[in-house]
Amino acid sequence: MPFWAAVSTNSFGVVLAGLLVNLLVNLGLKYAIITGIIIFIISTFMWSILRNFKKSLSSSS
Repeated sequence: MPFWAAVSTNSFGVVLAGLLVNLLVNLGLKYAIITGIIIFIISTFMWSILRNFKKSLSSSS
């Protein structure tokens, strides 16, 4: 994995984990779980879009 891709991915993961812990502390367990599920759904949707975009770029060249 290229260096900058690894750094950006790890940084995003740390920020996301910090946000989830902050939500757990500030909102309570119920709302933190709901928000975590929503974030998971959004990230899965974004991942599928980016994967399809990458496939379309590689097939066009």
